[in-house]
Amino acid sequence: MHTNPSRPESIVDIATIVLRNKHKPLPTLDEILLEICEIFEADPEKIKAPGKPGEIVKVRYIFFYVASHILNKSISLKEIGHFMGGRHHTTVMFARDNMIGYLDKEDGYIWKEWEKYRSKSKIWRQYAVA
Repeated sequence: MHTNPSRPESIVDIATIVLRNKHKPLPTLDEILLEICEIFEADPEKIKAPGKPGEIVKVRYIFFYVASHILNKSISLKEIGHFMGGRHHTTVMFARDNMIGYLDKEDGYIWKEWEKYRSKSKIWRQYAVA
């Protein structure tokens, strides 16, 4: 059985992540965006800009998902949307919820990009907790 990559394998994994990060400050939106852009060789300004070119949308979806997941209670969806060029909080919510659906399917529209991000991201490995 293949498990969802956004969820740790066990309670031990969760405890390890929590203890490891107990005194670490969370990453900033800038740090998350820059890491994602580095992994996908994308321009942060293009990711923030209006418009929906195919590959940019996938990178933007990953950003919205990662930012809302990792910064969960420390920042609002409104703040994430504002950071990303003044987008409405429902845009962030829509992208995040779509990502959850895509990740549950483990294939399709964005799976390949997600696997690339997850395998290369230091931020995700340090801070992601289901």
